[in-house]
Amino acid sequence: MYRQAIGQEAGSDEVHRERLAEVEGMSNEEILDRWYVNAWGIAHAFWATGERDRSIELFEAMRHFRMGPRWAQRAPQLRLQLVWRYLAQGREAEAAPVLEELADLLEAELAAGVRHPMTLSYLAQTYGWQGHHEEALEMLTMAVDYGFFWMAKRLPKNPEAEESLAVWNLGWQALEDDPRYQQQLERQ
Repeated sequence: MYRQAIGQEAGSDEVHRERLAEVEGMSNEEILDRWYVNAWGIAHAFWATGERDRSIELFEAMRHFRMGPRWAQRAPQLRLQLVWRYLAQGREAEAAPVLEELADLLEAELAAGVRHPMTLSYLAQTYGWQGHHEEALEMLTMAVDYGFFWMAKRLPKNPEAEESLAVWNLGWQALEDDPRYQQQLERQ
């Protein structure tokens, strides 16, 4: 199911080729030192052009790169992106420790009093992938209580963005058949 949903990333082939031309011959460390702000887009470009392993390697490098407070909020999303890519490549064993690490980080934020809707939704997705559906639904309910909403419901249809939205929604697939999940969709 994950492999079908993750195809090409949104964006034109020309844009992807331009991004990759800028980093041709560079190691992941060189990309991060010089282009950290754009590394996310570069990793997407590798994925979209079929360089799936290189995309995963760059996301792995970003995961361990020194991140200041400005990037702290992106850390959960970065790890989710890495998990999605592992699953798309059939690398479930590599996804499991990243999910565990992500759950630990997000649970620590929750314990510290963080109630940001995205943080709660990331934790819900993580729990869903780990098979902890009750905890996932509890976090999703809390996320919606704090203002979380699915962007896909609010945006006009855009064929170019549909692939990216499919990737975003992968974290919810484990919960889709539960009526309580549907109730949270309707609460928004």
